[in-house]
Amino acid sequence: RIRTVNQLGVDETVFQSAGLGRRRSFVTAVSDIEARRVLDVFEGRQRVDLAEWLNEQGARWCEQVKVVVTDLHEPFRKAATDGLPNAVLVADPMHVVMAANRCPDKTRRRVQNEELLHRGRARERLSPRLAKRLDVMLAFGDPNGQVYEAWMTKELVRDLYTLWGKPDDAARWIDSLIEDCQASAVPEVKGLGRVLKQWRDPILSWHTTGASNGPAEGLNSIIKKLKRVATGFRRFDHYRTRILLAIGGVNWNLLDPARL
Repeated sequence: RIRTVNQLGVDETVFQSAGLGRRRSFVTAVSDIEARRVLDVFEGRQRVDLAEWLNEQGARWCEQVKVVVTDLHEPFRKAATDGLPNAVLVADPMHVVMAANRCPDKTRRRVQNEELLHRGRARERLSPRLAKRLDVMLAFGDPNGQVYEAWMTKELVRDLYTLWGKPDDAARWIDSLIEDCQASAVPEVKGLGRVLKQWRDPILSWHTTGASNGPAEGLNSIIKKLKRVATGFRRFDHYRTRILLAIGGVNWNLLDPARL
């Protein structure tokens, strides 16, 4: 069933939420991005979990994978780098932009708490009237321009994805951005700079491959719906079977209607 795959997507979802005497647990779905189907689901989201699954597929199968897309989860990056020797690692653009979007929000909350003595709320959830009021308040509450710097940095990260097909320009752009982040006095901007530096090459790989985890995210959405409709699963093997029957590329035409 798991035939040759050119583009592999790896993403995790919550299997069981934390409860009394129980820690939150995760499962990882490995997807064929081009065929838009789930290849398999396994428990855990650590490096050893993905490495074990790749080892089970065999060296020949792993050597045929050309592209692997993950979110900014470090264990996935290490396992994919070790287990898929011929694959180009791509950092999913959506997750890179999400990391950049969190930078100004965290900065604004910290600055607002320091200057105005209250935490503040996410801007996206405010009405236009309250958003305008917040802008006026930040004009007085951001004396050092830290929120503005974080916002500009976020915009520069988003602009990086306007350079599709221009890997050299994108490399110069992200190198300059990393340098500016490292020189910043804003801790949230510094933190974003460390993420960009750590994931520099996978981020730039998008500009030549165009691969993203969009199909895998769509499959994960279906996985979440399956769990919600079933009101949760107690056993992982039942959960895995249900997922593979729904979006695992099952060929129902092979069944004999007379035996159904």
